[in-house]
Formats: sequence, C-alpha cells, structure tokens
Amino acid sequence: MNFPSSVFSVTPSENIKITLATFSMRRNFYNVNQTNNRFYWFTGGAYTEITIQPGCYTEWGATVNAVVTPPTDLGEAVFNAIQAAVPGLITQIDYDEVTRKLTLSVAPGQPAGSRFVFFQCKSNTAQPVGVSDDGYFGDCFELFGCYPNRDGWTVGAPLDGYTGLGTGGAVPAALLTPFVVQLNTLEAIYIRTNLNSGNYQSYGFEKDLPNQQGVTPTQIWARIPMTDQFYKDKNPFINFEDPNNLFEMFLNQTQLSQVYFEITDDKNRQIPQVNTGVAGAQSQAQVGLLSFKLTFKFETVVDDVPHGDLILKPQNLSKQFEHLAMNGLPR
Repeated sequence: MNFPSSVFSVTPSENIKITLATFSMRRNFYNVNQTNNRFYWFTGGAYTEITIQPGCYTEWGATVNAVVTPPTDLGEAVFNAIQAAVPGLITQIDYDEVTRKLTLSVAPGQPAGSRFVFFQCKSNTAQPVGVSDDGYFGDCFELFGCYPNRDGWTVGAPLDGYTGLGTGGAVPAALLTPFVVQLNTLEAIYIRTNLNSGNYQSYGFEKDLPNQQGVTPTQIWARIPMTDQFYKDKNPFINFEDPNNLFEMFLNQTQLSQVYFEITDDKNRQIPQVNTGVAGAQSQAQVGLLSFKLTFKFETVVDDVPHGDLILKPQNLSKQFEHLAMNGLPR
C-alpha cells in the first residue's frame, strides 16, 4: 500500500506507533495441504513418497480397510494415499477417539528395517533421492503424532516415525502412533510487514533462521490464533478484534510511504493456495480469493523532553553523592 507521506509523518522529536485493531479473511485454504501432506515409506535404502489428497477434513474416521473414492475423512484419505504409493502395504487404519491415536495394520512380509519416515529439515543438505522439497520440510508428522527427522539426521538410518529409532528390525504388525494425531498443523496465522518495528521473535523453525536458542529481530507484527481446526460452513471467516492493543509497532522512521502486509504460517511460509491455476491463468491469490482486511491505528507519540535536553542538574546529584565536588559548588 502507498501512503501519502505528507500526511502520515511526524517530526524528528516524535515517534510513530501503529496498533492492529481488526483483522478478517475468508478461510479459503485447506487444513491438509502441500505443507503437511507428504511422508515416506523407507525400504531397501529407497524412499517412496506418499501424498495425501489435499482437502478440508473434519474428522479422522473410525475404521478404514478399503479404498474410498472420494475420501470423506482423513483416515480414508491416508489409506488411499498409502495404497496408491505402496499397494498392499497396510490392511486397515483404526482411530481411537479416547486416546486420539491411530493404529496402522501392516501386511506381513515387509523387509526388515522398513519404516514410515517424516522430515522437517530446514536445510536441504543430504536431501535423499525421492524426497521432494515440500516433503523434506513439512509438518506431516504433526498430523500423525509421529517422530520427525530434522537437520543433522543420520543419512541411511532415518528415524522411524513410530518408534523414534534409526535402527532396523522386523516391521511390527500394528503401528501405534506415539503421540496424539491432529487434523491441522496451522495453529495461527502471522501478519508480517516490511516496517522496521523493533519487534523480536524466537528462532523457531523458520527456514531462513539458524537452529539456536534466543531471539532475533522480526518482521512479524501480529499473531492471529485459529479457533477451529477446519473450515465450517456457518463460520467461514477468521475474525480478530484487539481491544487491548496487543500488537503494536514503534517505528524508527518519521514517515510512511510504501508498506506491505503479508500473511504466513509460523515457519514463514505463505498460506498454501488451493489451486495455483493452469498455465497462463491467474492464481487463487491473484484473483483475490486469499485477500484479507485489517484496520490499524496510526498514532503520534510526543516526547515531552527532547533527548538533547536531558541534563542532570548538579543540585540533584549533590544530594545523592555528598562526597563529590560539583565543579566547585558547595557540598
């Protein structure tokens, strides 16, 4: 957005403060998408990519033991994906609503050391043949409640998503997810801007940040939490109103001229589009189907005492440091 800088400006002795007031957008994206729908079957030293059909899935389902087209729940979509990539590998998927865990029944006769593998590697170092970029840095393990391989993983001995071990052995007849499964991996959306806001963030799992503890300057302005795991017909909008001024920026500049706002996930990936369009056609974002609306307050913060006028008066210091002489002044 372009601002008339003559209006949105302050004097050198003043500061600009911007506060998010409201935010709204349609939930025009899937909870299972290209950021979390790829995992791998590792056998004989080779990787076979398994891709879950993107969509809006509202439940895992109870028991699935046959291909269902089209899938109506996430359990059916997972069963279909595994059968398409490795036919006959599994015979059934069971979901327990109490423990929120999955049990995958594996067909007998699988080679020793075979396993399901998940990746979340920020660096493409040692990216195996057969593993796509989206699959190498993805959140699919969160859907399954499994162990991921991250930067520094052992090449040739990836962690088994279900045991967390890199050693081989006989493939169990039933694979129980170690942690609870999910329907979504997006807990919030983040508003970012090109303004030098002075805000900070932890390093986290952004691809352009190193793996270390601590905080670093960020372009994140606000974090909008997701209240539902999936799209609901009667509540299609993501709405946020901030009555407590949670998200503020104090700018180091004296005017606004050109500013961009962008929405991403917590790993600084743009919100995935449902369909980028055929060759030559506009994408979902270009036609405005991922647009959002926000309002913010522009405030001028006035410093009553300019920094150059902050002078310590000798009479005040003399009361605190009586043993010091103040340029010949009496103590």
